Amino acid sequence: MKRLTNHWSKIFVVTMVTVLVAATLHIEGFSQGVITWEPTNGPWGGHVRALTVNAGGDIFAGTNGGVFRSTDDGDSWTAIHTA
Repeated sequence: MKRLTNHWSKIFVVTMVTVLVAATLHIEGFSQGVITWEPTNGPWGGHVRALTVNAGGDIFAGTNGGVFRSTDDGDSWTAIHTA
């Protein structure tokens, strides 16, 4: 039971950090008129639960249906691991 609780604790921490970073970027961008959120063409794996960008600029989205990668700023998505 402790292992399962620890797993969910890690997921919670990662989720909260992601939300706080996204909120900070949104607030700073909004005040500067630079950053905006726009719908993209997917990924179509359910609700996005995690989002990150690597040093090369690829965007990764973790969903209920798996992990997806975009190499073109979210215009298209490729499943790299499905649930």
